[in-house]
This record gives sequence, structure tokens and C-alpha cells, in this order.
Amino acid sequence: MDQLLLVPEVFNFDDDFIALQFGERIVSKRINALLSRSRRIVVSRSEDRFDDDHSVLLRIRASPSSFLLRLMNSVDLPLANGMQDLCELSGLVRDFYRERFTRELESNGVPSEALLAWWITEMLPDDATVFVSNSMPIRDLDFFGIDSKRLKVHSNRGANGIDGIISSALGFMIAQGRPVTVVIGDMAMLHDLGALHEVQELKKKTLKPPAAGDTKGEPGLTIIVVNNGGGGIFNFLPVAKHEEFLTEFFQTNHTVSFADCAKNFNLRYSCATGTADLKSWGLDPPKELFRMLEVKCKSLNKNVEEHAQLQKHLVEFLQK
Repeated sequence: MDQLLLVPEVFNFDDDFIALQFGERIVSKRINALLSRSRRIVVSRSEDRFDDDHSVLLRIRASPSSFLLRLMNSVDLPLANGMQDLCELSGLVRDFYRERFTRELESNGVPSEALLAWWITEMLPDDATVFVSNSMPIRDLDFFGIDSKRLKVHSNRGANGIDGIISSALGFMIAQGRPVTVVIGDMAMLHDLGALHEVQELKKKTLKPPAAGDTKGEPGLTIIVVNNGGGGIFNFLPVAKHEEFLTEFFQTNHTVSFADCAKNFNLRYSCATGTADLKSWGLDPPKELFRMLEVKCKSLNKNVEEHAQLQKHLVEFLQK
């Protein structure tokens, strides 16, 4: 939906339309801008009241899934033509990304962060569990990931966004009792390197590697580190116009070797510096319980340019 909002004509609704929202605060600025013109009915388990633009008409405290079941059993709701159009447009967006990213994958160049997000959701089997870090990884997976896959996606907002991601994923893995793939940026990984000690301790316990293709088997952790040199999200923010401050105070460039980190904690490690390396990897649960896959992506400035170009070309494609 976020991609479709790049084209204003797609959601050419009159102001004051009714919107039914499930769950609490929505992060997307584009979706929030659209909903601010609506009269909203919010269905959520939470007692918290998030209504920054005072557009909530009615709040129903209930489980969204239970509410939908009751609604479907009580009301005949045919699929509106507009909704059918949106489904078809979403399919066009998927086709657009598939064509673009397949071409990039075959180029054997340095992978972009957008390609990596698409590739991860393309390669993971249905019903796989993904734990996504904040900052760029969660934005890219939301924007470029394949939405037709049945993936179980989780995250932890954290106190500062990128703290404790590996620790959270480990706890989630143990609680769920199934293999988990973590997608994490380099800075978030550095913030929680100490959690790899707990990985080392877990390896000593009697955990069995999952069988090939078993997404519901024994616990295991695949850590995909997106290494863009540190602090890549700030290049998308207004501070990027002030290069003297951006470099010194925000980008937090580093020279840490994740290969050495993996070696110190006895983790199997692989590194992709080109798309050919990505093509040689698989994301089915590995024979080892724990592994680290590092992807060295394009430069920060190049990343911003490619995101802008992708959005521009997508808008042109949808407007045809």
C-alpha cells in the first residue's frame, strides 16, 4: 500500500471517507496522511489512545481476528471494485520489483539494500519466521519485500530503535521453539554483540538442527547483517543536507570485522560482496544451529540514489 501511495491518483477518495483500522499506531507517513482525511474506526486490544490528528470516530477494544470473524459471519461484504483494483495494482508492483531485482541479481554487481530485502523474502520458505531490526531493514522489507509470502514477521521497537535486537530474537526463538532469521543492520549488530555470548552458551545445550526444509523445527538462528558502513538511515533524513554534521555526528562509520566477531563466538560465517554470492546462498534452515551471513552493500550515497530511482520508475510504471 505504501508504494501505491506514491501515485496520488490511486487513492483519490473524497475527504471524510470511512477507514477501518486494525491495531494501533501506523508508522508510514504516507498512510497516516491518507488516514488523516478519514473518519477512522479503530479495532485494537490495546487501551492506549493514539489519535494525533483527531480523526478516530469510534474505538472498539477487541482482538482484530475475533472482530473480523464476527463481522464476516454477520454481514455480507462483497469485494468492492476499488479493492479489486488495489489487489491488481499490488500484483503489478510485485511484478515490477521482480523484474528489476532479478535483473540486478544477474548483474553480479554489489548488492543494493533494496535488492537484499526483496531477495530475503523471495528465498525464505513459506511459514518461515523473520525477526527484523529497526532503522533501514524494517523499512526496506516493508517496502520491497514480497507481500504474497506467508512469513511470520516480528520486531522489537526497543528504547532507541536498534538496541537489544539479537537478544530479543534469541528470546523469541526459544519461546517459539523454531528457527528464526534475523535481518539486522551493522550498527544494531554492534550494539548487541554481547548477545553472541548467549548464542555460544545455547550451542552447548542439546538443541538439534532443524531438518532440511523444516521451518517449524528445533530452534536456530540465521543472522543476516546488512553492512552499509554505519548509520545509513541518516542519509535519508533532512540532516543529510548538512554534510559537515552528517559525517561527524550521524553516520558513525566503523571498521569492525564481522568475520572476526563470528570467529570469536564460534559461529559459521559467510560474506557476500556481490550478487553472485547471494545466488549461491540458500535461506532454508541450516545444518548448523547458528550462523552469520554478512552482506556488504553499496555506498550510503548510492543507496539513497537507488531508492529514489526505484520510486521514480515505479511511479512512471503505475501511471502508464
